[in-house]
Amino acid sequence: MNINDRVKEVLRYTNMRPSPFADYIGVAPTTILNIIKGKRQPGREVMNKILDAFPMIEGDWLNKGVGEMLKIEVQKNQSKEQKMLNTDDNREIAIWLLADLRESVERLNKVLDRLSELLDKNAGKL
Repeated sequence: MNINDRVKEVLRYTNMRPSPFADYIGVAPTTILNIIKGKRQPGREVMNKILDAFPMIEGDWLNKGVGEMLKIEVQKNQSKEQKMLNTDDNREIAIWLLADLRESVERLNKVLDRLSELLDKNAGKL
């Protein structure tokens, strides 16, 4: 499986079409279309944007084809969540959403911590 095929696999996993996928990661739709058509390979910036947008994807797998697509913790969570979900159609979407939600909460907590630090630092200046 080459690098373009791995990007296609991420698209299948996320159940997204190329244009919304491109918008979500912050690149032009033609960039993703050219990658999945094999007209160009994704550059470092595109690969980093994919990994930033989908933290459950293993970087070594996406960049080099080494190991599994999903990080081990996501694989463990996936098996637990699969038991709770009955339909195949919704299982993959729900797993992706839950993993993405966890990562988003972690990022938001970091932002809140930073804002709290700034407020404490500037409390005397207000």
